[in-house]
Amino acid sequence: AGAGGAALVGFAQAGADAVSRSVQDKLRDGFVTPEDFGGDVVKAAARAFELNRTLLLQKLYVLTKKDASGYMVPLTGGIRIRAAHPGCGLKVADGFGDYVCIIGAGMGVDLSGLDIEGVTIDHNERGNATTANVVLVPTNLRSTLNISKVDGFSIRQNTILDATAVNSFIVNQQGVVNGLRRGFIDANLWIDVGRDTNNVTTDHSTIYTNGSNISITNNKFYAYSFGAKGAVCAIEPHSTKTFISGNEAYGFRDFINVTGITQQGDVRDVVCADNVGEVWGSGIRLFSATSGTHTTGYGLDGVTVRGNRVRIRQSLAPAGGQQQLGGIIIQPGS
Repeated sequence: AGAGGAALVGFAQAGADAVSRSVQDKLRDGFVTPEDFGGDVVKAAARAFELNRTLLLQKLYVLTKKDASGYMVPLTGGIRIRAAHPGCGLKVADGFGDYVCIIGAGMGVDLSGLDIEGVTIDHNERGNATTANVVLVPTNLRSTLNISKVDGFSIRQNTILDATAVNSFIVNQQGVVNGLRRGFIDANLWIDVGRDTNNVTTDHSTIYTNGSNISITNNKFYAYSFGAKGAVCAIEPHSTKTFISGNEAYGFRDFINVTGITQQGDVRDVVCADNVGEVWGSGIRLFSATSGTHTTGYGLDGVTVRGNRVRIRQSLAPAGGQQQLGGIIIQPGS
């Protein structure tokens, strides 16, 4: 049936003061779906921003393409994304190969107001394995989410499967001054992090933040396995005024790495409280040293660490060249 028929049928909401509208107008309220655009998630995301609508994902959509920058679902602005029911979301196709990121945008794209809740994001490393060390190949970072410019965001209650990237949730990685502020990363679930990571001593973190006024709360992280092919770090904040509480991490090398490597000056006013985990390396690491190409080494000022409980499984540490093992560590040189 053509859209013209819906435009000819009237609709009026119940109750006083209701005005007459067409059925077509009413059906366009609220949200768009990929089915509105031939099943194309990328087109639906772009139209959702243009039309100020929610992007509603009604099934698990298999992603088979990427843009020139390596993004599978590039965003053009801050939108709301919801799943129609549990299990709906995005999945990388079998044998897809290299990609930079599943969803998000690079430098300069303002994603203020981004709100993602209840979505399943499946990296599908079971069907899309690589023999390369993905953390060292810029065209194959395989991140879940990348947002660099935003003021106000919420990432809640999502399920991420097989995350294996240099960083899974990248929040303002470039450290742009005031690039990212005021947001929540809350109650997300990561399952089988690091399934395809080939070297656990390389640098990657499941949540990586710069900016300020960020809450990282009530998330659960489960590594694919303890040991050399497991996950490295669950939470790595480089952000000022950051509240980290109620998180759980199991099977990682490190739990929380509070870091002063940033382009914004000292990292101030960070709280790490009431987190629980089981790792083989460090529970909470305070890191303000220079490191490699990171030559700033700004300080950490006003960091509170209290009430955390972390079991250190030192017997599971792989042999050779690991970082220090312990509950609370101050990185040498800091």
